Amino acid sequence: MHHTTSTPRSLLRTTTLALVASTLLFAACGSDDDSSSATAAPPAATDAAATEPAATEPAATEPAATEPAATEMAGTESAPASSAGGDMGTADFCQAMVDLDAIDSPGGPTDPTPEQWIEFAGVVTPVFDRVAAGAPARISASVEAFTGYIEQFATGDGSAVETPEFNTDFLALEQAVRDDCGFPGVDVTATDYHFAMPESLAAGPTSFQMTNDAQEPHVLLFVRKGDDVTDDEAFLDEFLTAAFTGDPAAMAPYADVDVSGGGPFALPGDTAQHLVDLQPGTYIYFCPIPSGDGTGPMHYMLGMYGEFSVSA
Repeated sequence: MHHTTSTPRSLLRTTTLALVASTLLFAACGSDDDSSSATAAPPAATDAAATEPAATEPAATEPAATEPAATEMAGTESAPASSAGGDMGTADFCQAMVDLDAIDSPGGPTDPTPEQWIEFAGVVTPVFDRVAAGAPARISASVEAFTGYIEQFATGDGSAVETPEFNTDFLALEQAVRDDCGFPGVDVTATDYHFAMPESLAAGPTSFQMTNDAQEPHVLLFVRKGDDVTDDEAFLDEFLTAAFTGDPAAMAPYADVDVSGGGPFALPGDTAQHLVDLQPGTYIYFCPIPSGDGTGPMHYMLGMYGEFSVSA
């Protein structure tokens, strides 16, 4: 059984937040740089838990479309769950969760400052108010707890994101989306170092559920690329190197790159979910966590990347 665990700060000092927070400021719809470069340096310390990590059991009622070999990663599109109630409360909750999962985490290549947590709370509060207003009654305890976390952020204190309770409550929200909203679901299994994903998906909100059957932590992130990108790994090298600087000038050449607002992060043996609003185009999916003790090559450099197309 996959279960929720805390996400230690030492494991979260990875590229995840540096990528998401640094690049969402410039998000648009494509890419314009594909020349090769030296491999990216290991990331600066950061805290990625605010919007991503959550771990739980896979939904028992959601069959995968195919059964992959036990030694390969599962990458299948599951059948969409039906809406529990179909009322405006459910519809509003589902859209609010799409908006919530699109918010970038506070900070950048370094840990968020108290001021950044306060600013983050200001952005999240009106969106989460909509989530709370339409959330199903069965997750009321997690909604109440999450409201408390945001109130804590508003004081400049973001320590709650490193607790197992935060992960459990965040996952309860994501699981309600998967159970009630009727969005397509994609089940992915991570190994060291491989993802298996569908080659094509439909545009719109999509619930990604990643099970980590590996010996190292993994995160599944997405970048929508332009037609002029011909070498995905070289593009990621340059893009991530620029993102790690935290310098808007370094990111200027990537002003047209569209980065999804986070993705599922899971420790070995855990399962995580994240809702991504896919747009038409071609996406690169990848894991940027350093291998081994955190000083080895990033996982995508070892083959943990690929691409899929999204049609309208």
